[in-house]
Amino acid sequence: MASPPILFVAALLLSMVFIAPPALAPAAISHPGGTVVEVVQGDEFTLGFRLRWDEAAKGYFAVAISWDSPRLDNAGTPSENFTFVSATAYFDNGDPIYVEARLAEGTAPENENVWRYVLSVGHAEGDPRNGEFSVDIVLRAAGAGGLFHVPTENHPITIVGTIDVAEGILHSFTPPNPVITAKVLKPGTPTDDATVRSEWPNQNFGSENSLKVYYTPGGEARAFLKFSLTSIPSNASIISASLKLYCYEMYWGMWPMEVCAVGNDSWSEGAITWNNQPPYGAPLSGYEGSTGEWWVQGRAAPREQADQPREARGDRRGGQRDRHGSDLHRHEDRALGQDTEDHGQVAVRWRSRKGTHSGRKSWP
Repeated sequence: MASPPILFVAALLLSMVFIAPPALAPAAISHPGGTVVEVVQGDEFTLGFRLRWDEAAKGYFAVAISWDSPRLDNAGTPSENFTFVSATAYFDNGDPIYVEARLAEGTAPENENVWRYVLSVGHAEGDPRNGEFSVDIVLRAAGAGGLFHVPTENHPITIVGTIDVAEGILHSFTPPNPVITAKVLKPGTPTDDATVRSEWPNQNFGSENSLKVYYTPGGEARAFLKFSLTSIPSNASIISASLKLYCYEMYWGMWPMEVCAVGNDSWSEGAITWNNQPPYGAPLSGYEGSTGEWWVQGRAAPREQADQPREARGDRRGGQRDRHGSDLHRHEDRALGQDTEDHGQVAVRWRSRKGTHSGRKSWP
């Protein structure tokens, strides 16, 4: 059997096109070294560099990052690996800069049980423009075949060597702390989820294994989800939040749905009914399409509303949409849903992954 390749990190792009005495690095404005990046399993995350060209000569740049994975059959272990998604560079006004990205992989020279990836990103053609610009490297917390990265407190990613920016002279900057701590989190799961139905206004459906949303001439259903954010430090500043839903089944066409915030989190899965459901606010996001993913994103609620639910409702009255929303906070929920229409009726159901939510339930 052939020996596995040993990874040798060759000189970066700049060495092929530019030779000059290195200088200090005012051209390297910021980098992700020394930071902590939190990402949910399977999600994408961005490592951002800020650089500057400010001389008359054409500009070049090169950066590189590396990460390790336990070696498995001359490759990294999929459940302990990242996937390279994209690399882009652009000025502050949005104008793009052409980049090349090269991914090398092989056995780490110092440890045959480690598989190392080195990603080099740079511009080697020469750009006459000046100004500050961003270089964004996007990775996904998943390995080969899309297998999600296992949760971990630290899968380090390292800035390799120097950050190089060249114009009239070569500016090389060595980050004092080149290591990025990638913390992979489990997706948020709801503490409570339940459907309420107008046809049975005093009945609780919290024990069902799917969440249903529909509007018919004879009745209406709304779905509530609630998440706990107690694991988030009290001094944390929550800037945005996202919720991932998945529409897993749909009948008789497509109907619009909306997700709205709910300001009252006093309800519980085992007690909520149509008659005691809390009111809901303005729509946060809408969905109208076939089966598949639905990303709900927006600004997070203030800290004092941290455990408040959001709820999803399907409704159609005179062409107007009227929905509830599901709990939307720092982590995402992975859920499954269905949109159903029959003889002018609309129905949607969402199946969350809290506990063993599997199989289908018939419509009442």
